Amino acid sequence: MKTTSIQKLPVGSAGCGDIRLLSDGFDLLIQFEYGSGSNEQIGAVKFENVTRYEFCEENACREFVPGSLNAVVEVNDSETLNEFATEKQSKHYYVLYLSGNGRIDVLAKSVMLLPPSNTWHIIN
Repeated sequence: MKTTSIQKLPVGSAGCGDIRLLSDGFDLLIQFEYGSGSNEQIGAVKFENVTRYEFCEENACREFVPGSLNAVVEVNDSETLNEFATEKQSKHYYVLYLSGNGRIDVLAKSVMLLPPSNTWHIIN
């Protein structure tokens, strides 16, 4: 499996707290808690023009994508990418694995890390 590192997420060794996945049918916003006490923050990754996404709970994940622990990677070659081939149409296959939660696979046109916040975001 060939991957390209896109963005390391600001998650410490304690991992993530709660996560939220929000979709408006076009974009996908993944939010995650990190830090603790007065330093707790809400991080967010926004995927734009999403064709498909999948969440797999941590204990049910069968395959780990190298470099995806608390990071976004682009998968350049894999069996899953080949399965997505008919849907790909100039999109990218991204994977992130949020510690303490699970793996999220996303087929989207682009991805961006949003600035941290003290509150949960909405899609806009």
